[in-house]
Amino acid sequence: MNADDEGWKTVKNKYVSKGSRNVEKNMGVSTSNGLNTLDPSSSQVPAQTILKAAKYLEEVGLQEKEFILIRTFSIQRMYRKLRGEFPKCSRRRLICNNYGAPRWVFILYLNLQGRLQIIDRIAKWSQIEDLTCPLCAREPQTTEHLFFKCEMTSQMWERLLEWQGIKKRAQGWSEEVQWAEIHAKGQSAMANMYRLCMAACVYHIWMERNLRIFQGKSRTKEIILRLIAQEVHNRGNQYKKLTRKLQAMKWYPRD
Repeated sequence: MNADDEGWKTVKNKYVSKGSRNVEKNMGVSTSNGLNTLDPSSSQVPAQTILKAAKYLEEVGLQEKEFILIRTFSIQRMYRKLRGEFPKCSRRRLICNNYGAPRWVFILYLNLQGRLQIIDRIAKWSQIEDLTCPLCAREPQTTEHLFFKCEMTSQMWERLLEWQGIKKRAQGWSEEVQWAEIHAKGQSAMANMYRLCMAACVYHIWMERNLRIFQGKSRTKEIILRLIAQEVHNRGNQYKKLTRKLQAMKWYPRD
């Protein structure tokens, strides 16, 4: 038995000595010769568990003396130390606490993960003759193009930005996400409205793309923008934080 084991037994004995004889007996502790000692062969789990805990405490850099001085023990803090530190995903704010409809947030999440079935992605494992974007019928359909370099979607997104009072030009998807990570990461009404509008815009662009590919139907960007504005108001009015912001947005985004 090494010195570390003896040290942890001392810790165990310190806490056992505060209990009754029944507690000591249940914990597998013998009090012969007036000394508290642990019986390694005892079938009682608590005593053995405390000794095994020494290994985990040492893994997080917690020594015997420090453990004795602890007044309260946090399982959560212990778990985090054992798990280690990892950088937080900067894009989580676009998804977490997003006031958008669940279906909007789900499509936004897939797009952030690069999991939407864009034509250029499908073409990697399937033969597709026409890779043209169904919205502008000019450029190949990619994530960067569809969100928001396409002539139609860029105009839609710029109108929605102006609707929110944000003065900036529409950029490709990567640039828009980087901008959002910096400027839309707080809990202000402006940040929440931006995340709400982004989720709604991405969703409705994706629905319009599917409508044109699978049903051969189409809608103008004005109709889609009016629909987005109506649904944003319906969702936003459920939260007091956005009420005042929505009062300044009582008009339809237009050219």
